Amino acid sequence: MNASSPNLERLAPYFFALHLAGGHIGLPILLLTFIFAKNVVRHPTLLNFCITWIIFSISYCIRLYSSIYHNVATDSFDCKVQAIMVHGAPPMSVAGLFVVVQVFTALYFPSPPSPLKPRWPATLWLLFTLILPYVAFCMFALPTAILIEQYPESLISLNALYCTTDKEPFRRFGVPMFCTVILVLVIGLELAIGVRYCLIRSRISRVFPLANRQTSASMCARVGIFNAYSIITLGAGIFFLSGTESPWPFMVQAALPLTAVIVFGIAIRGYGTLPSAITSMAPDAKSELGRECLCVGATG
Repeated sequence: MNASSPNLERLAPYFFALHLAGGHIGLPILLLTFIFAKNVVRHPTLLNFCITWIIFSISYCIRLYSSIYHNVATDSFDCKVQAIMVHGAPPMSVAGLFVVVQVFTALYFPSPPSPLKPRWPATLWLLFTLILPYVAFCMFALPTAILIEQYPESLISLNALYCTTDKEPFRRFGVPMFCTVILVLVIGLELAIGVRYCLIRSRISRVFPLANRQTSASMCARVGIFNAYSIITLGAGIFFLSGTESPWPFMVQAALPLTAVIVFGIAIRGYGTLPSAITSMAPDAKSELGRECLCVGATG
């Protein structure tokens, strides 16, 4: 997206409706369900994932909250705050990468729990994965704040959806480049998870020929939705990098929180939404291994 961004005021109701449905209603409900529902398996990386996407959605709706929505004043405090947040919030998508990494390591490097094994390395890694999205936020939000302070004329709202800065090359290649790299890593890990699942399924067929290998339709739907939207989002990121004027990348971006609600919401059930379902699996549960692996793969 460049300084000649298309005016998308006609799409504003749909843009904000997507954010409200996903980041303001769906994800908070999902987060509360994960926290308080005793029959739902949840992992701190998934909870953190939900929180970061709620922040993402709020960042893009600041204009909706304020009186500047119909009378844009780019020198207003609200507009400055939004410009800073819309540069800091998208890099928090690294939280999604860590969800996929958690799945990947559970499948490729499973380690049975042992009372003799020290837990501090795992605890430090968990803290690192939980903190890094907010570090990424600061890495992009702080430079944006400095740019706006030094170049107040760079604060714009040409697309009529949110305030940002037109300072190049930071605007086009900073956040879009970072998020595109994260998406490529996520898709690559998802492909590796799919390969691992196929290998495990093949092994089950050989070792346990009588095992139930039926795949859940809801899990297939989650995998399909996630993979398809990952590719679509990657395409939107490439459009942002190229500076091509088109409204669809903005709408793809707005639908990300809602997509997360759909992918994870389908999975609210008593067993396995995260790698803990695999790492804690008992030896006599091998007949469910294929289903568990596919379920875990979908959580990326």
